[in-house]
Parts: sequence; C-alpha cells; structure tokens
Amino acid sequence: MNALSRSDSHSIDIAETGLYRCIKSCDITSALLCIGQGEDAHVRCKLTGRTYLHFVILASRSMTEKQYVPFVYLLSNAEIDLDHRDNEGRTALQLSIKSNLLQMMVAVLKCGATADQDDEELIVKHAGYFVAEFRSYFRKFSPGLWQSVADNNRFRVNKLVKSWCRVNISKGKNSLIEFAKVSGADDSLIQLLIKNEASIEFAHATLAGDEERMKVLLCNGSVDLTTQDLSNRDNFFGPYTPLTLEAAAIKYGHRHVLHLISGQSSSSAPSETKDSPSSVVCTIV
Repeated sequence: MNALSRSDSHSIDIAETGLYRCIKSCDITSALLCIGQGEDAHVRCKLTGRTYLHFVILASRSMTEKQYVPFVYLLSNAEIDLDHRDNEGRTALQLSIKSNLLQMMVAVLKCGATADQDDEELIVKHAGYFVAEFRSYFRKFSPGLWQSVADNNRFRVNKLVKSWCRVNISKGKNSLIEFAKVSGADDSLIQLLIKNEASIEFAHATLAGDEERMKVLLCNGSVDLTTQDLSNRDNFFGPYTPLTLEAAAIKYGHRHVLHLISGQSSSSAPSETKDSPSSVVCTIV
C-alpha cells in the first residue's frame, strides 16, 4: 500500500484522471498509453498544488521506488515543470529527499531539476544514517548542466552527459544548447552537448519504457546505441558498473523495448561530425 492508497489529500478532478490512477496502481504501461492518447501531464491538483511528479514521489517507498523511477522519466519527457512547488513550497526533489528516496532523487536530478544549497541542507536534516550516501549522489549531479554550462566547465559537463543527465531541457524560451551558445561557452562544450543530446533522449525513453518515442528517436542518425551511464553502481560501497541501454531496460522491467536496442547493429552508432550546428532532437520530438 502506498501513500496514495490511504488518505492523501487531493482534489477530485485529478483523482479521476487516468494518469493519477496509473500512478496509484504503479502501472507504467497504462501511463504511457494515457500520455500517448493525449492526456495532459501538466495538470496540477487544485487542492494541494501538486503535479503528477509530486504524486509519484508520494506513492513511492524505499522498497518500491525502483518501480516508480520510469514515471519520473515519462513525466520529464512530457516536459512537465520539474521545479514546480506545491502549496507547501516543496519541489519534487525536496519531497524525494524528505522521503529518503535516493533513486527518485537521482532520477529527478538527471532529468534536469534545479538543486541548491537548501536542498543539500535537507539531506543533512532528513537522511539520517544515509546522509553520506545521499550527499555523495547529490553532489555528483549538482550543480547540474545549467550551472556547469554557465561556468564553461567542460569537464563537469562531460561527466554529467556521461551519466545520462538530460541535455534537451529549457528555461523559458531558451534551450540549454541555445544558452550555451549565447553565454559564450567553448565550442567544444557546445559540440559535446549536441553530440550526446539524442543519445540521452533515447536513454531516457528507454528508462521510461516508451517504445514509440524510442522508434521516433531511432530515425535520428545521432542516436548512439552503445551509450552507457558511467555513474551507475549497484550500491554505495560497490564499484561503478557502467549501465548499458539493454541493462537499463531489463533493470526497470522494459523487456518489450529490447528489440529496439539489441536488434540494431552497433554500427548504427553515429560518427562524429563537425557540421552539426544545432540540436537535432528538438526537430523531431
């Protein structure tokens, strides 16, 4: 039983939506169908101000959060506001920290949620015996790509994209890549973002189990099916073990997408080109 099964406050209008019911029952397959059929992922609860992402965090527990991780990527791919605060002033990131949900915290950060010093202080306050583990992962992904690009820190940008941190993100009307160009970032940093953008979009679609999105992205010659999440490790004290797309699909129960990964020749990985002036993902997704 999760928090949504008990007496969590919500307005009747959101409780009757297909997406809410999918979250409540942890049914990612039906959630994909809901969004694919046009259900609005940006709905907010009139009573609490919560987004569907807040409800995903609330539905999760330490023993079940892995089952809810795909919902984070699904909602991120639907371009919901990751930084929206509910009526209590809490972002989804803060809610994941307060709930001691490490996998949810990492997923939200990888999708591009904004993190700051206040969020790290929440870790100290709420993580208890796991404070070192939470802080280690938090610092691995924070500051995120926006700040790393603003600092023109190519080393950190490379570290984040090799951890499958999403590049296809925006603030207002500016995408991250557009921001990199106007902020005077080095050309090598801009090319690093462009080169990895489509592959990370494909990785996030894989993590969501979104077969249709994966098919669309495969039409993009820039998807590298050999991409790996170099930040992966099975536990805090274990070694880093790069996560392949195939392993990610299996880990989160998405065997139905394996034919899109293993069925493609590794020779389909893109060759690096110098004439990629802008994002290729935004034009097809």
